[in-house]
Amino acid sequence: AFATSEVSLREHLSAQLPLTISDPGERLIGQYLIDLVDEAGYVTDALDQLSLKLGAPIEMIEGVLTKLQGFDPAGVFARSLAECLALQLKDQNRYDPMMAALLANLDLLAARNLNALRKAIGEALGAAVTLE
Repeated sequence: AFATSEVSLREHLSAQLPLTISDPGERLIGQYLIDLVDEAGYVTDALDQLSLKLGAPIEMIEGVLTKLQGFDPAGVFARSLAECLALQLKDQNRYDPMMAALLANLDLLAARNLNALRKAIGEALGAAVTLE
């Protein structure tokens, strides 16, 4: 009988790293970011501090983070609830201007301030429509 073991989130993410990133410097940053992911899948450390610690440009770290945010499970490597939900919605091809407006105003939803939420989403959609 084979002993089965559950794969940790860290192991699952580390297995995806070489399939996505081939540059050794970016891989090093990627592995460091993987090590920073908490049990909920979030990266809570400030990227500017990470830039100083690793001696890498912030643009490079942000670029690697963007690549990692495409990993499975959807939403991993987010820095906030809104970003996590946006990543998950993009993965399902459900991210649109209305969802973006809702996510930008999660505080109003949490406060159950539906009138202000309707107004904010309406204004955001009005601006999006006039830009198109």
